[in-house]
Amino acid sequence: MTTKRNISSSHRSLGETPSSRRSRQAAARHASGRQLNDFSRLDRGGRRSSGRHSQSNRGRSYSRGYNQRPLDKEAFSVKTGNGDIVLTRRNLLFGALGVGVLAAAGVGAKTITNNAKAQDEVAVLKVNKADVTESTSMTDMGYQNQLYLSGSAKLPYGTLIWASNDDYAALLIPTQQGQPLTQIGLLRLSSGYWFTILEQALGLEQGFEVYDVRVSDQGIVWTEVDILQGVWRIYGAPLVDAVISNPLLLEEGDADWETPSIAICGLRAFWQVLPNLKGSKSREASTLRTCLVNSQSSLETVLESNGRMRTPIYALDDSIVVTPRANTEGVNYELTLVDAETLMVSDSVVLPQSMKPLEAGYGKNGFTFSFEGIYNYGDGISNLGTYTPKVDVRFANHSNVPWFHFNRTPSAPPCWCGDYFVVKSSKSVVCCNLEQNSYFIFDVESGCADYGDYLASTGVRQRIVTYTNINDNAINGSSETYCSARIWTVPGA
Repeated sequence: MTTKRNISSSHRSLGETPSSRRSRQAAARHASGRQLNDFSRLDRGGRRSSGRHSQSNRGRSYSRGYNQRPLDKEAFSVKTGNGDIVLTRRNLLFGALGVGVLAAAGVGAKTITNNAKAQDEVAVLKVNKADVTESTSMTDMGYQNQLYLSGSAKLPYGTLIWASNDDYAALLIPTQQGQPLTQIGLLRLSSGYWFTILEQALGLEQGFEVYDVRVSDQGIVWTEVDILQGVWRIYGAPLVDAVISNPLLLEEGDADWETPSIAICGLRAFWQVLPNLKGSKSREASTLRTCLVNSQSSLETVLESNGRMRTPIYALDDSIVVTPRANTEGVNYELTLVDAETLMVSDSVVLPQSMKPLEAGYGKNGFTFSFEGIYNYGDGISNLGTYTPKVDVRFANHSNVPWFHFNRTPSAPPCWCGDYFVVKSSKSVVCCNLEQNSYFIFDVESGCADYGDYLASTGVRQRIVTYTNINDNAINGSSETYCSARIWTVPGA
């Protein structure tokens, strides 16, 4: 299959350009169980569970079943012109709808098409089992202020948080009323102070609600969705003194395209456009789109994939990670690092055939990715959990080097903070020192949701954010519900 990159000048009209991946919202694919105090109590990645099976020509992968979990229990459906939409707590009020879109004016896409390569012509990632360090072998160093609690905030219950820089985190805040359903806020990471910057969707009168949001130190990008009509819009704006300045409509679309996942680096917004599998454009390519939030004329397609991109966009300070289909005869996904300034691919790794990552990112040692299924091929990278190299192989060959495997069901993308590789476990957030083969765990708060702490940060950070929803019933019979956010900082930062 062909991956088309931003390295030549052939053009494609936007009317044919596809839409984006589901917005991975919500505080977690919940993994049930008690809080873990040491890795010896972690589930073994090789354990099978019931669920959907997928067969490839090289082996079988086993995925965990998608049984009803606590975040899904309160649900109702809405009838629309595009069929029923099920709304659950997991979906954040109105959900990862799969209602997407693309109907905008034509814009040139710089792409190149190569003939698909045979499997044996592609440098596929190879990792020996002997080169993989399992999280179960690590030593618990105990929490000793390696990252200190530098701030905290009480937010409205159900708030969602994303942090891809060290200055601000984006907040998607539920309201206590039917309209608007959500607002946008900022959490200042230096102090824990938070405030609302957009009280309602710009298209509220036309039936739109704010669906997703990301911020950088310079700008903001957000998505608004009309769930009844199956339409989405992407807006962007500079942030001037933490205030939205001159918002622009960057792109909009209809139910033939999924609602995009989004990211922002500096003033440059990115979004992924994937065809709706039940729509009339289901066989169209998927694309990575970009635009400066202060210039609609800068809109362009960065990268095109003949097949669905696999993971949501992962943001760093100066680049983003996506996983298009690789240029092979089979189905291989290619972890791809795109420079936010040049819009060129700066690093890439092709996974073995038919392996489907749940998340993909980049950090101090290179690419990181996770599986929610188990494969009977792939040697050292065949198990459920999260993988990252143990040594720095950025912009170099990721094969045949030491790797680390965190063998818990993934529910959030990982990040780096100081010397620590930070991963969401079943109920806690775990900080792993890969050089010392040790770890520590942040405590979870009393009355927290059953998924425990959720990791909000991505990239390589000096400050990270964890959060959970609290339903605290006091001894005197009173109760308090809120979202508790905590900010953890590298000493001396």
